[in-house]
Amino acid sequence: MKDELVSVIIATRNRNEFVNRAINSVLNQTYSNFEIIIVDDGSSPPVVIESDDSRIRVIRNEISSGSSAARNIGMRAAKGSYLCLLDDDDYYLPHKIALQLDYLRDNPDVDLVFSDVVILDEDSGRCLLPTKGDYSFDVFTNFLQMNRIHTNGTLFKSSVVEKVSFNERLTKFDDTCFYLAVSLSFRVRYLRSIVATWTYDRSRMASRVSTANSATIRENNYYSFSLICSTFEDYLTQHPSLESKYVEMLALLALEANHSMDALCYLTKANLGIGCFTFLKLLTAVKVPLLRKLRYQWVWRKHCFHVSELGIS
Repeated sequence: MKDELVSVIIATRNRNEFVNRAINSVLNQTYSNFEIIIVDDGSSPPVVIESDDSRIRVIRNEISSGSSAARNIGMRAAKGSYLCLLDDDDYYLPHKIALQLDYLRDNPDVDLVFSDVVILDEDSGRCLLPTKGDYSFDVFTNFLQMNRIHTNGTLFKSSVVEKVSFNERLTKFDDTCFYLAVSLSFRVRYLRSIVATWTYDRSRMASRVSTANSATIRENNYYSFSLICSTFEDYLTQHPSLESKYVEMLALLALEANHSMDALCYLTKANLGIGCFTFLKLLTAVKVPLLRKLRYQWVWRKHCFHVSELGIS
């Protein structure tokens, strides 16, 4: 079988110090017939590519259009029979493309395959694998979990982007919207293997939080998730348990964004009422983020391993 062209899309903005690591992780793949499309979404100064490899193409947006639009631009420009995406501050493991491409070749009825992506704490070198050993994919469960498909872990046929694209109105949950939409229209399967990293940089995250307008972030989260709910309204309506879960999340985000009356309306609409248990549950999630933080730290201590165990540096 001939080696089909695989297009790797990397959207980037003002992360020149990271994007070349992402590029190198693609150049170091065991599969070699690929193109790398870098969409420079208004970086200032423009991104500088350290490699002169002819398989790299750069598309420049002089004015930033957002990550969703940048990814759509890259996917529309792709020439490959298969596409995959990589965040600019993350990287692939060397076998990623070959492993998943072999799976799609062996399973021609599958349109998108995804594998595991580890959370990497660069400060300590610790990794966490979110997927449990008994995980298997189905559309309903993926909606119930509000999407378990990570962008860095996918490979899909070019036919997917003829029907589904990233919602450019979303400033948050854009990956969630894209993969939920794909799962409704195409055949998706999970292949157990670690193929990429999702990088958690404590110092960079702390800097972002200290400078960002937290009220604006909460408002954007609320607005974006309301779009998710409206986008999949028909499917959620067919599954009342899903609808209740999404409405609860929407109510939580409404509370976080100081839209208390909206939150109460959502709960009432979903026949959840404003019972003490439900409302206290939401208030606890909003007012006591320390509980979530402690649980997160416990999971890290119990299940983490070192990046060296992945066989990469």
